[in-house]
Amino acid sequence: MKLYNKTNLESLQLPPDFERISTRELKEIIGYGKGYNGYRFCNEETIGLVTCSEGKKNEIPYSAQELIKELHEAMEENEGLIEVKEGISEKGNHYIYLIRKEREGDAESFFASIAYTMQMCIAKNNRHLYVDSKFFEDGLSGGRDTAVFGVFRSENPDEELDELMERWMQDPYDPDYRKGFLMNRSEVRELDEMFPWHPLSVVRKLAEFVIANN
Repeated sequence: MKLYNKTNLESLQLPPDFERISTRELKEIIGYGKGYNGYRFCNEETIGLVTCSEGKKNEIPYSAQELIKELHEAMEENEGLIEVKEGISEKGNHYIYLIRKEREGDAESFFASIAYTMQMCIAKNNRHLYVDSKFFEDGLSGGRDTAVFGVFRSENPDEELDELMERWMQDPYDPDYRKGFLMNRSEVRELDEMFPWHPLSVVRKLAEFVIANN
């Protein structure tokens, strides 16, 4: 059985504002293209790339709890876990996805940037379909963090900064886990409506669309 089946991969539905790119252009960007569908995304605040591919197996490899445990054990200092979710899509297909953030560049540098990535696997048509994406802020970055932290600081004016920062940054599944580039309070899902074009909001919308339409 071939690893790549164009019909299965073409059946994967993505949002209409994600622009399909050619195999040649995808190869120029990431170094490979055959067997993958590539899409670009761009709005006023965010740029991103999505690749879709297919695997042989039709069994989702992890439960959410197993995946969280594995991610915690392997987390790098420049990475932070945002969200892990598994379930059944609107069309009855089993899925699991994870969202992480990655700090690129020196943490102390003005030019350090943050990327939000999603890896999703969905069992569709008895195959394993993968959606991998990476999104950056385009232009001036850090507006969401700055706005929410300002409110958080004003609500706790007498608290020591070290204590405040410990509450500002927490792993979403284990409050005692302190390794890596932890999720912060500005990155909770409830704030996405306030920052609809932020990369994290975009990647969550992508996950929701895939689940609702596949």
